[in-house]
Amino acid sequence: DDDKVMGFVGFTVDLSERQALLQAVPDVVYRLDADMRLSDWNTALERDSGYSAEEIRGMSALDFFKSDRGVAESGIRESVETGRAFREARLLTRSGEEIPFSWSGCAVRAADGTLAGVVGVGRDLRGLPRSPENTGAAAPPR
Repeated sequence: DDDKVMGFVGFTVDLSERQALLQAVPDVVYRLDADMRLSDWNTALERDSGYSAEEIRGMSALDFFKSDRGVAESGIRESVETGRAFREARLLTRSGEEIPFSWSGCAVRAADGTLAGVVGVGRDLRGLPRSPENTGAAAPPR
């Protein structure tokens, strides 16, 4: 019985540490499930998108894009096919504003190789220098 209790306490500590780490990052950190729906994120997504946690839960990743939906879709597809991708695509907020973002995504696979989802980071580009032309591809970080 003691082992079960200790295992539960350990899980709770790990979850708390992971949540603290996610919340400490000023950029959007997200996880999509295998159906490309939001399954985990930090509060930066709520802050930047204007959606509440209840509204975000289960939304498709593509629900956050309008003008750059094709760019976002190709980035997700590339991350699944090649393991990772980088794109610039405007985040569609609840109010209809489109905010320029740089997105990265990496595929997550189960032990048997099946797709478990995608994890990534989004950075608000407002106030940062941008490429002369948004081609949809953002340079990977160094």
